[in-house]
Amino acid sequence: MLKSLLVVLLVAFSPIPNASAAWAIALGDDRPVVAVDYPDWTAMEMALSGCKKISNGCRIVAKSGSGCFALATTGTRWGVGKAGSRARAKERALEACTALGAGDCEVVHTKCIS
Repeated sequence: MLKSLLVVLLVAFSPIPNASAAWAIALGDDRPVVAVDYPDWTAMEMALSGCKKISNGCRIVAKSGSGCFALATTGTRWGVGKAGSRARAKERALEACTALGAGDCEVVHTKCIS
């Protein structure tokens, strides 16, 4: 297992009552930042803000108001998958990571929200 990897995960309760929860993943040069349980626009802002604190070239690579996501990595490269189920999100993350051709990939994080 790749224990030395760090995925920054921002989790908080939605600041707007009854707002639907969402997640967003920002990826820069180093590692991804995941923002979970925020309204859609806030999840994207939080992920980008967190990413810019630790990396350069940050951009949103995946977002959704529901469903599952997974992150797979070689240790230096990252693949992101999203789907309606945890299993399919893992498969997609591994496919995306493997397509980078940077070595063996391992799923290191998954999360589902409804």
